[in-house]
Amino acid sequence: MKQYHHLNQAQRYQIEALLGQSIKPKAIALQLGRHVDTIQREIKRSTGADGIYRACQAQTLNDTRTEIWGQVFQYRIAIPKFIALCAASMPARCRFLFKFRLLVLSLF
Repeated sequence: MKQYHHLNQAQRYQIEALLGQSIKPKAIALQLGRHVDTIQREIKRSTGADGIYRACQAQTLNDTRTEIWGQVFQYRIAIPKFIALCAASMPARCRFLFKFRLLVLSLF
């Protein structure tokens, strides 16, 4: 099974420095030992409205995304368990809870 590794802060600063020297994403990927799609996705995802990639902002955005998705993952597990428990004890409310679950899971 393939293991994936996230870009770390040092690699983000390298990306920022290399982009500042007008080096293409493909050359950056070779230098960092990453796939070019990883570098392009990082640049696209973390470039500011002014079109400039900043490593500090990229790391902050990454930390925020990681925190949010960790919470989403916890709720995706907790909500179905809660609904199953409620449905077992209150069958009349089962239809409402099922609709609520679909609504909440569709948000993520």
